[in-house]
Amino acid sequence: MARKKFNLIPDDEVGPSPPRKKKAAFDNPLEQTRSGRRKAARVAGRKTDAAGRIRKTIFLDPVTIDEIEAIAEAEGYRKMDFYEWLVLVGLQQFDRGMRPQVVDEPVVKARIRIDR
Repeated sequence: MARKKFNLIPDDEVGPSPPRKKKAAFDNPLEQTRSGRRKAARVAGRKTDAAGRIRKTIFLDPVTIDEIEAIAEAEGYRKMDFYEWLVLVGLQQFDRGMRPQVVDEPVVKARIRIDR
């Protein structure tokens, strides 16, 4: 049988506990630690993995997915690391001036032409 715990100190002798000061998530903007990235992501309302990366869902052609996964397996890369590397290389190419061809159609957003 479990024993009940009782507070033996009268309520008037126990003062209210001082309010806790919350440490701001962005006290040090240069904080580049893994926990700092997690705190920043949590404040922004994003879930992260152990490496501090944020999940983003995209749609790819099944043939493209199969090709990427086959290369990653053949070379011994982890799939998610290889996907991230491909995106980073694509961003580098974009920064160097490489641009996708745009299909000219009267739409609100331009569509990118992808040759398969």
